[in-house]
Amino acid sequence: MAFKNLELQPRKYYPIIVLPLGYSQILTSLPTLTPPPLEPSIPKEPIKPTQLEEQGCMSSISFFGYLIFMIFLLSIEFKSSEDGKWFLILLCITILFVSIFLYNNSQVNNAKIKNLDSILEYQAKYINYKDEVKNYEVKKNDYLVQLDFYKNEIQASKSNLLLRIFRRKLLLKFDQQILEPTECKVLIKKGASEDFFFSYLQKYFGANIHQGKMLGSKKLFPDFTYLNNKKNLCIDIEIDEPYIALTGKPIHHTESNDSWRDSMFSNHGWSTIRFTEKQVVTQPDNCCKLIELFIQNYIELTPINNELLINSTEILTTPVWTIDEANSMAYFRFRLTYLPHNLHPKTTTEKSENDLIHEEKEIEEWRMLNDPIYTDLPF
Repeated sequence: MAFKNLELQPRKYYPIIVLPLGYSQILTSLPTLTPPPLEPSIPKEPIKPTQLEEQGCMSSISFFGYLIFMIFLLSIEFKSSEDGKWFLILLCITILFVSIFLYNNSQVNNAKIKNLDSILEYQAKYINYKDEVKNYEVKKNDYLVQLDFYKNEIQASKSNLLLRIFRRKLLLKFDQQILEPTECKVLIKKGASEDFFFSYLQKYFGANIHQGKMLGSKKLFPDFTYLNNKKNLCIDIEIDEPYIALTGKPIHHTESNDSWRDSMFSNHGWSTIRFTEKQVVTQPDNCCKLIELFIQNYIELTPINNELLINSTEILTTPVWTIDEANSMAYFRFRLTYLPHNLHPKTTTEKSENDLIHEEKEIEEWRMLNDPIYTDLPF
C-alpha cells in the first residue's frame, strides 16, 4: 500500500463543505415533460392518369377495305394463275396482315381496360384525398393548440416556483433516506476549542445544535450536530486541529481518513462542514454565518457554491496541511499562537481523536474506489 505524490494533487482548502450524496442531482433535476406534438403531414394529391385517345373507325374501315382489295386480287390471281404461286403469296400476306391487326386490336383493348382501371382507382383516391384535406385542417388546428400548450408547459417548467415545487418533492423522498443521529453512550473527549465555538453555535442556532451525537449506530462522532427535524437537515460540523497537543500527533492532514469519514456521512444523507481550529477561534461569527448561509441555500434548494459562500462571509481560507506541515506546527506549538490563554490548559487533556478505529479493510476499499491518489503499488 502506498500513496502517490500528494503535491501533484489539487489541495483542498478550509472551510470544506461536503453535500449529501445525490443532493446536487436534485438541484439540477427538471420535471419530465410530455413529448412535443407531432405535426400532421400534408395530404398528397393523387396523380391523374393519362386518358387514352379514342381511336376512330377509320382504322377499321381501312382494314376492311384492304381486306376486300386483297380478296379481289386473290380471286383474280386464282383464276389466271396456272401454278398458283402468286395466289399463295397473296394469301400469306393477307393472313399476316389480319393477324397483325387482330393482335394490335387486342393490345389496344387491354390498354383501354388498364387505363379504365387506373381512372377508377384515381377517382377513388381523389375522393379519399378530399376527405384527408378536410381532416388535415382539423388536425392542423388541434396540432397548433397542442403546440401552444407544449410551449407554455416548457415555459412553466422553467419558472422558479414550479421548479422548487418539483425539486422539493424530490427532496422529501431524499430526506426519507437520512440516517438520524443517536445519543452517544460513551465519553467523548472534546477538543480545546469545542466549548468556545459551541457557545457561538448556540447563539446562532439555539436548540438545533447538539453535542454527544453519533451517526446512527455507526461509530462516527460529529464535533457538533446541526439537526432540524422540520427540514430533515443534518449537518456534521467539525473543528480540525493540525495535531494533538499532548502528543504532537498530526491529524486531519492530506493523508488522513477525513475524506472517507465525510463520505460515510454523505452516503447517509448528511452534510459536512469543516473549519480549522484557527478559523473558529479567530472568526467564530463568520464561521456561523457560513453555516447559516449554507442552511438557507440548502432549504431553498439554491445551488450551493462553496467559493461564493466562503467569499460572502470573508473567512480566511487555509489549505489542508500535509503530515510534514502538521509536524512542523506541532514542533513550534502553533496552536498556542491563536488559542486564547484561557484555553491553553485544555490542550493538555487532548489524547486522541474520538472516532473509534474502523476496520482498515473498509477504509482501504473506499480509498481504492474514491481516492484519486491511492494506489496499491509498493512504491
